[in-house]
Amino acid sequence: MEASGEPPKASQRSSPEADVPESLEPGAPPAQPLKLSSAQPETSKRSRQLGNLCFTGEECLFGSECPWQHNLEKYLATKPPDIGDCCILFSLFGKCRFGIACRFGGAHSGQDCQNPVSKELCVVKPDVKNQHIHKITAKPVVFYKSTDYLKCLRKVETEMGIPDLDFTSDSLSEIPPVMPCESSQKTVGVLTDEDLIRLRPCEKKKLDVLGKLYLSPLGELGVSSAPHRMIKCSEYFNERIQVDFLEINDGDLNTGRGCDLMLDPIKFEQIVRGMDYVSNVPITVKLRSGISPQKNLAHTVIPKLHHWGAAMVTLHGRPKEIPMSEPADWNYISHCAHIARPMPLFGNGDIFSFEDVIKAKETGISGVTIARAALVKPWIFTEIKEMRHWDISARERLDMLKDFTAYGLEYWGTDTNGVEKTRAALLQWLYYLCSYIPVGLREHFPPQSGDEHPLFLSGDYLEVLLSSQKVTDMVKISEMFLGPVSPGFTFPLEHDENGYPL
Repeated sequence: MEASGEPPKASQRSSPEADVPESLEPGAPPAQPLKLSSAQPETSKRSRQLGNLCFTGEECLFGSECPWQHNLEKYLATKPPDIGDCCILFSLFGKCRFGIACRFGGAHSGQDCQNPVSKELCVVKPDVKNQHIHKITAKPVVFYKSTDYLKCLRKVETEMGIPDLDFTSDSLSEIPPVMPCESSQKTVGVLTDEDLIRLRPCEKKKLDVLGKLYLSPLGELGVSSAPHRMIKCSEYFNERIQVDFLEINDGDLNTGRGCDLMLDPIKFEQIVRGMDYVSNVPITVKLRSGISPQKNLAHTVIPKLHHWGAAMVTLHGRPKEIPMSEPADWNYISHCAHIARPMPLFGNGDIFSFEDVIKAKETGISGVTIARAALVKPWIFTEIKEMRHWDISARERLDMLKDFTAYGLEYWGTDTNGVEKTRAALLQWLYYLCSYIPVGLREHFPPQSGDEHPLFLSGDYLEVLLSSQKVTDMVKISEMFLGPVSPGFTFPLEHDENGYPL
């Protein structure tokens, strides 16, 4: 997906007014460190949530057998106070699906605890495309292409005596474009060639990467290294979601998957070939340079990827076991870019300015993808396009956080559960955003990934707050939009401390 050319503007959608907290006034005592723990606040779900129908003002169909709370008086007695008086869901869609459970319920719930509907605003909410994998697999799904393909592979395995169902080049060369096995799909009506014959590589959607800027995957990922699961997920996305390409992220640091796939070329080949078979869009792969710093592996895999069916490779210039504080090896990325031809190769690692992009393109790569820098300064894509350093004020950055909060509440919901999920995502972003150094305070250009914040600011207390690396101050920012945290609140950082500060 191509990045937007302009920074986000202040949202017109309502959310709590963000003001500088009083603790930032001169002479205020310093914030105390926040206890970090993986434990969650002790709150009983059943005591703080009503039945799905009950809190929308409708009668619960399960009656006394429903495990959730149905006593409105008891629920209201334990419900946390409202955060604000303007619900993002009600203002956008004319109805809040959380009813009196909404933490902004004053905007649409009266004293009778009814859930009104605004006919002027009421619209059908579009389907959310970036669903979690566990939501996708929550209901039974029949995967026709994947089933047929795996069935044919088992047939080849039996006839050729290949053990353990292997997708090696020799076995796959025996599989013709028209599947010889009887299709498991029940058909109705006239069959077309599209129903029976897989697309040839030249007939697939082409990957258009010329002149594009790409944001590296930073959020939700479907995590798996089992070939049959990866193939089935690919078929699901191909049939139900419109995308330009599907990417296999082999740069993930999880043990047993991600980077470790380079140590298991048979399984890696199974995944790439299978996903390419069931998909009508290009398959791309993201790699790290290797596992250990003593030996690079990417150059041994990249030439095979094109043969397996990959349309593009993105290479991160660090092995798995090197911390992010170490520089990326762009000489190695350049070497891999030359051996990858004619397949395009994008480079990744330490891109923090438009100067870095210019220097990176001199190595022979087809383009760059940007990861951490987009968390530190989301407007970096505009800087690259316009080839300039763009300073964003503290108030503008706060408006971005306000927009982000509104998007989070729209996606996760406005009840307590949705508020806390939005808060967790906001705090994880603030972990990076606090390391942004205003242009006027920089000692040198271009910016580098290891630059340390001067941490000496005066006059602008909002700038002081947004630049603070204390988790307590990050929580304080979240409270400006999402209200006070609950007693005993803890926030475990999910990031690798080796890369901090950026």
